[in-house]
Amino acid sequence: GFLENTSQGSVADLIPRGMDLLSLKRLHADAEFFELPDLAKICAVRMQRLQLRRVDPLGSGQHVSIRSAVIAAEGGETILIEPGVYEEAFEVTKSLTFLSNGADQQSVVIRGGLHGDATVVVAGAALHLQGISIERFRPDRKTLGCVVQVQRGGTLLMEDGKITGNVDYGLYIHDRARANLQRVQVYECAGTGIHCAGSVTMDKCQVTRAANVGIAMVGEGAVQMRRCTVTDCADCGMLVQGTARGTLTANRFANNGLAGIAVSSRSTEFSVRMNVLADNAQGLLVFEGGTP
Repeated sequence: GFLENTSQGSVADLIPRGMDLLSLKRLHADAEFFELPDLAKICAVRMQRLQLRRVDPLGSGQHVSIRSAVIAAEGGETILIEPGVYEEAFEVTKSLTFLSNGADQQSVVIRGGLHGDATVVVAGAALHLQGISIERFRPDRKTLGCVVQVQRGGTLLMEDGKITGNVDYGLYIHDRARANLQRVQVYECAGTGIHCAGSVTMDKCQVTRAANVGIAMVGEGAVQMRRCTVTDCADCGMLVQGTARGTLTANRFANNGLAGIAVSSRSTEFSVRMNVLADNAQGLLVFEGGTP
């Protein structure tokens, strides 16, 4: 009776974190027998996670590094990552999901350094990240490279994460690649926050304190962006060049150096609707030949 009248969050607190798979199966069977759906659901989720490929820097999982898990995994697998700072860089060429087993975005941090062009490269595959922070800090303070690079038709889906680093680009999308960002923070990049020559969709994201441009849409890039904030960038909040196209809806561009939005794109398929442009040097700047 106590369990039946307990909220799902409180029920979760009754299940010890370290419970093994066999014990969870027994508890799940009891919950179904006594018709306790909240408890049964939580047990099912815990059982599923225990059967995933697991990375733990302390050695309790199958892997101590994310890179080794990526190499060993089959396409389509989900990799459960325990909290920790992972000092490594790697390339993903098969479709995978990285799932944080921590409480917030700071629990799992992938931090690259001197080696490679980026901390994480997604090439010709789909990578789904949930609750993961990715960083790249070069100790020599040279701004070469990027934090995350998506290329060769690859796809990045990132939810509830962070991207930061003292390098040229936070997120670099090119070569027919795509990114879908939901509730992602891109901040304090030494160059441009997001550079996109592919396509990017953003919802409820934050781009802030870029040393150059917050978001650069170049070439034939395409953007769909809504309910985002772009603030405190030294140059433009967003720069649209070439024949880049897309729609900006209900976003906020504030406190950016040159302009909130600067457009030189010749595309007639670029629209700006219901956005707030506040406290920028200029709100909307359209260069000669630009056609928003």
